Amino acid sequence: MAILIGPQGEIHMLQAAGWALAGLVAEHGAKTAYRVTRERGQVWLEGRSGGDTCLLRSESPAVAARHLLASHTYPPIAPAFQLPRPGLLTEGSAGATRHAMVEA
Repeated sequence: MAILIGPQGEIHMLQAAGWALAGLVAEHGAKTAYRVTRERGQVWLEGRSGGDTCLLRSESPAVAARHLLASHTYPPIAPAFQLPRPGLLTEGSAGATRHAMVEA
């Protein structure tokens, strides 16, 4: 699928199979052209305007998740409450255990 934008801003959509983006621009006199292609589970968007070009490519959700998880470093978790160390436990008069406050 190609989307062509002419010199006056008119928009044309047409099948782009077998065409290079530069060929579409030249053949139709477009000022700007975009081509959307689906291939191997991905979507490609090519754009051309004058001498400027761009290419955007999607990734499958599984591949995107792998990239995100592989590059993400998890910060150490700082608990809001820290349990007392066993050596700081004291025995109460009724046999109940009390916890001493521990500063982190």
